[in-house]
Amino acid sequence: MAAEVQGVKETAKALRRIDPELRKEFNREVKRIAAPITDTAKAAYADYLIPSGTRRVWTQRERQIYPFTVAKARRGIRTKVDTSRSARSSIKVIQANPAAAIYEFAGAKTDNPLGRAFSSKGRTPARIMWPSAEAKLALVIDEMRDLAKEVEKLVQKELG
Repeated sequence: MAAEVQGVKETAKALRRIDPELRKEFNREVKRIAAPITDTAKAAYADYLIPSGTRRVWTQRERQIYPFTVAKARRGIRTKVDTSRSARSSIKVIQANPAAAIYEFAGAKTDNPLGRAFSSKGRTPARIMWPSAEAKLALVIDEMRDLAKEVEKLVQKELG
């Protein structure tokens, strides 16, 4: 899901050039602002949503994907600030845990048994992250705009 606040990427890049410590503070502030989304998503994970088969060990290409645990799924939710040229968005809330990411999107593109098993609990693909973001997005966007304006003024002052 994308929501655009103009100037965030450029502001973050300028901060890195002006003062790396200020950029770190900006990143911390972004994580604080995105906390309503991450907290809502973390709270949405519950044992009763997850089919019992995902508690077994599953390894693919020598990388362990499962077992799924709610604790690991909650720890996998992260806020990331990315100012690279190829980044589609500068601020992302991601699910870094492979098992939870599979739970999140299994069956989104094609109908498959795993997606049906996850959907049987009443959740369609984009099961946790999307509803959590949607519920708190307006609040986060407003605070992000305020932060971008505040930091932009600081950058202009430093450059001017």
